Amino acid sequence: AVVAGTVPENIAGVLARGGYDHVVFLDAVDLGAEPGSVVFMDATEIKSKFPQVSTHKISLGMAAQVIEAEGRTRVWLLGVQPKSLRTGSEMSEPVKQSLKLLAGLLTEVLCGKPSTVETKHACT
Repeated sequence: AVVAGTVPENIAGVLARGGYDHVVFLDAVDLGAEPGSVVFMDATEIKSKFPQVSTHKISLGMAAQVIEAEGRTRVWLLGVQPKSLRTGSEMSEPVKQSLKLLAGLLTEVLCGKPSTVETKHACT
């Protein structure tokens, strides 16, 4: 896991050369949907939906293109629609609920064991 904050371009080159099979961006994205809505996209969809206008210095679409240009790594986006994208905004309840569900799902997929909303989501 790498926390890129608002500057994914700072790590795009490292991820492209890192020999990874997959990179998944986890981000708050404006889908024009209800808060807490979730989207999972491949790099082509990311580039189409987020070409350059972004809260980041470069868009997720451009970062995905840079990473996939090396040829080995596939890029994905797991995004959640926030209530607000303003800096300093608190996370809304629908987003918190979606994140709990996603954390459980990711724990099951990545760690190979079931998880519940009540448990901590870490591979041990």
